[in-house]
Amino acid sequence: MADFIKQTVLKEYISSKAKVRVNKTALKKLIGKLNATTRALVREAKRLAKQDKRTTIMPRDIAGATEKIIGRKHLTWQELAKEITRLGPIELGNISKAIDEYIEKQKPK
Repeated sequence: MADFIKQTVLKEYISSKAKVRVNKTALKKLIGKLNATTRALVREAKRLAKQDKRTTIMPRDIAGATEKIIGRKHLTWQELAKEITRLGPIELGNISKAIDEYIEKQKPK
């Protein structure tokens, strides 16, 4: 099966950006993991597209596949606040309502 990432490209990136050398065996192992992850992401994104009866992978399919295969990033409260400010008024209202409901459930009865 073809590689998505070539050794020379990754080695050059590591050398120029990380400013370190990389062992040939370590490089092969990293490329293997990256290629396997890419294949898994494409398979899952394809599944999500087909589930929605589409033959085109959309950004939402990539997001869903990434969350499933790689995992969700846990945001700091500052990062979360920044993401929330990008939402519209309706979404902000829904978040506010959900927070109010959560607080009510936590109150002792």
